[in-house]
Amino acid sequence: MQLPKSFYKYQSGTQQITAESSEQFILNEIGTDINGDSLLINIEGGMFPYKNFSDAEGVFRANMVKSLFIESIKIISKWYFIPALILCDKQEVLNAFNRIAFRISSEKILKDRHWSKFAKSFYFVIFYFLYKSGFTEDSCDKFAEIFCYMIDADNAYRLRLEDLFSASSIEQLTENPRKETKRLITLFQEREQCPVVAIKFSKLSFLLSIFLLIPKVKRSFIDTFKNCDYESLKSDSGDLYWQGMRNDYNFSGLTFEERQNRAIMEGLKYPQQIKIMKKKITEEQIQIVMNALQKANVGIQDYVAIQTMFQNLEGELPKIPDVIIKPEEK
Repeated sequence: MQLPKSFYKYQSGTQQITAESSEQFILNEIGTDINGDSLLINIEGGMFPYKNFSDAEGVFRANMVKSLFIESIKIISKWYFIPALILCDKQEVLNAFNRIAFRISSEKILKDRHWSKFAKSFYFVIFYFLYKSGFTEDSCDKFAEIFCYMIDADNAYRLRLEDLFSASSIEQLTENPRKETKRLITLFQEREQCPVVAIKFSKLSFLLSIFLLIPKVKRSFIDTFKNCDYESLKSDSGDLYWQGMRNDYNFSGLTFEERQNRAIMEGLKYPQQIKIMKKKITEEQIQIVMNALQKANVGIQDYVAIQTMFQNLEGELPKIPDVIIKPEEK
């Protein structure tokens, strides 16, 4: 049994994500790659498939995990926390994060085989780096899984990371890790159009630069990139295509206008975004439902079940009348 949504003070996760979206694409079908593994989305009018899929609830949960991660980084990156972070039991810190984040996200994490090519390769990078740095295998696996879910559910972050990896190489990352990571963060800040996002990445860069001073961590970082599938971390032709539609980041160092002009020169066409029109509940619709309920003499549970028919509509049904709450007293 569930209460009608009108009883709650705040919107559900699905409603919040949906409310933020004013424009969307028309989705034709969800398929997989030639191996039958990674999910690919066929968008009407798109020349390349969209990678991976997450429903509104999945995106909302990924955002909660992302907030947990970012707020944690913001706290521990303060200079006066650094000594405590170095001396504390870092395994327990990782375990605590995993316990909380997994409870939030577990229901929406896809099977490994259905992750995007980037996520599969990035999973190895995270897992191998943490494991070689001294964390337990189980905790490395769980954190890498959660982190890749968070990235795969949000194309904005995945496309940005691919852009940065494309601007670097195994040689650059392994020859001088601290110097190269600092260069990439500077590059990111130059290309990022949202100052808040740039600050988030700078906090993470600061922590990484501190830990890369530790010889064991530096060796783990170098070994990781020497053994990973680096090509899968870089933007491919499909990623470059979808990057051309985003105006929140200067992918490849090009402004949105420059990428649009390049697309025209290359004969690329993009799908048309559609405005999401919110439907309104009409008095007639409400009356039809209420009449049906009263004639059937149903209980409150059935009323709530029927009310879900209207969950995507704006407005709400009237309060449950006494005749439905207490049909025996009718």
